Amino acid sequence: MNPPIEDPLRRRFVLVSVAMGIFLATIDSSIVNVSLPTMVDQLKTTFSLVQWVVLGYLLTVTTLLSVSYTHLRAHETVLDLVCRLLLEKTKYNTL
Repeated sequence: MNPPIEDPLRRRFVLVSVAMGIFLATIDSSIVNVSLPTMVDQLKTTFSLVQWVVLGYLLTVTTLLSVSYTHLRAHETVLDLVCRLLLEKTKYNTL
């Protein structure tokens, strides 16, 4: 288990990051749900079929978020993860 965060600036950064993530997830699902009638009209399908597609999308996003959270918990910081990814990309000249 990670030790508690002592730095006040880092605590604020974590709080803002979590708040932004929750806000964006809420906005994302709201936009998708508001667009359901338009998708039914444009795709010429039933409402229940479009709901299943949206449910699959939201389940996929939720699963990917939990997997990425687990991956980030294994690293010390987000900056550490970004640096490692950049080093791997430049190592193989794929950047």
